[in-house]
Amino acid sequence: MDKNSGIKGMDALLAKLPREYQNWLCFGHILKFEYKEVFDYDNWENRYHAELVLSDDSETYKIRLLLKHIRGEFSIRVREDIGGLNIAAMTESGCEPFCRYRVYDFEDHAISVYCEEIEAALLE
Repeated sequence: MDKNSGIKGMDALLAKLPREYQNWLCFGHILKFEYKEVFDYDNWENRYHAELVLSDDSETYKIRLLLKHIRGEFSIRVREDIGGLNIAAMTESGCEPFCRYRVYDFEDHAISVYCEEIEAALLE
């Protein structure tokens, strides 16, 4: 987890998490995945957002990720766990204005989502 990643709410999230939990790999248990269409009145177009709620194995800490403006194809397997969760900034891809982030599982390929913006929060 990097507080300079551009993910909204990251500073507050890191301030509340113990140091040993400040790694995406700690949050591999999926509690919720919800995908919905929203209308962007500023740009007059439909957009797609997803809410992903993850926890550590003991469910002591729960993180809510709001993935805004999902683009292109995405995949998620119906399962409860992500083997190697990672969030990568697409700074070198040339398409960062459109898909700035990739949320993915680098071990089991259980999830792969590209989005324009991410908001993170610790659920209490």
